[in-house]
Amino acid sequence: MQQIALYWYIYTLTGSPLSIGIMIAIYYLPSMGLSPFAGALSDLIHPKRLTIIVNFFRGIAVLILALVIWFEVSSLYLLYLFQWIMAILYTIYKPASQRFIKHSFYRKEIPSIMALSNSLEQVGYILGTGLAGYLITILPVSITIGLNGISFVLTGLLFRYISLVANPEKTINHHTYRSMIAEGIQYIKSKPDLK
Repeated sequence: MQQIALYWYIYTLTGSPLSIGIMIAIYYLPSMGLSPFAGALSDLIHPKRLTIIVNFFRGIAVLILALVIWFEVSSLYLLYLFQWIMAILYTIYKPASQRFIKHSFYRKEIPSIMALSNSLEQVGYILGTGLAGYLITILPVSITIGLNGISFVLTGLLFRYISLVANPEKTINHHTYRSMIAEGIQYIKSKPDLK
């Protein structure tokens, strides 16, 4: 939700479609460069713990962003910074949450659960986009963004009550972070279609 509200706010602030394009680029650049590192991090840290922590940080960042907009202390560069922070947090959240899902269900359930999870995520994007579009017509942008921040915090709280059926500590490879990154790079180099 906050993406649509933020894009609208930036457009009303600057009147420049280019500023929206820069915001979109800022959101996707970290995932291109940091995904391998985020994946290795999610293999080293307990997935439930990492998912909850990152969700809380996402919520706090979005709530601070809402306050920045509410008190009108926002500059374009400050908004770009918040976008960058949110992008990094999402890049860490995605593999951690997938691993969290994997350890929350039995092995035979994983394919259908992952498919359902991805489908629900897409439905959430569609509904969230529509809801954000509606909310920014009746509420201040800062409130719309703040509601999304609250949803991250609530989700983090709810994740605490999900039981794991598999012990991720038993599956954590006791390599170092650096060796895991090196293994990933070697794997990519060994596959001609991934080069």
